[in-house]
Amino acid sequence: MTISVKCPVCKAPNSLNDEEQVCRRCKSDLSLLYQIKYNSYYNRLQGIMSLIRKEIPKANKLITKAIRQTKEY
Repeated sequence: MTISVKCPVCKAPNSLNDEEQVCRRCKSDLSLLYQIKYNSYYNRLQGIMSLIRKEIPKANKLITKAIRQTKEY
């Protein structure tokens, strides 16, 4: 999965994926940022799937978790 993030060090926009997780400009390691964003997207998708299956409490928990992860970074 390709995730777009801005480097917290040099502010350069980056497209990260499973293989490339360093800033294109300053070469900072962005692997933790990639993992946080990936987990957030994953929880959103799982929350939507839970809504489709009408598992409202589970969906609420997953979407709340995804929102919390997104706000952190």
